[in-house]
Amino acid sequence: MSIIAKFLSVLILISFSTSGQVLQKRGVLNLDLTDFEFSLSNTFFLFLRIISNYWLVAGLFFMVLTFLLYLLILSRTQLNIVYPVMISGTIIFVAIASSFIFKENLSLPQVFGIVVVISGIFLMFFKRPAPGLKN
Repeated sequence: MSIIAKFLSVLILISFSTSGQVLQKRGVLNLDLTDFEFSLSNTFFLFLRIISNYWLVAGLFFMVLTFLLYLLILSRTQLNIVYPVMISGTIIFVAIASSFIFKENLSLPQVFGIVVVISGIFLMFFKRPAPGLKN
């Protein structure tokens, strides 16, 4: 798998993961969980509300796609690159998406952190092995 193919597949993975997170957030806004108390009957009715909430079902669908694509990518590249890039990339995309979609505040330190994380992603993804070591 070429470096460009790896990069694009991880970018798609991050997009699926971000979509799942954003859809879950949108779906949970329709559920009133402020006074929820755990009991067997309450949990059953909550489950019914969850499976009838198309935002949450769509979020679950994207999380399943994320899992399947992650397995495929993981079989073809290093865990120590894919996992940190996927998690960091998802954090960045979710922060940006939530600021636009949900009007959540994105502070200057958060923006600075996003820039630092993006730099780290590129350093991890395009790393060169040390002389004498195999990649």
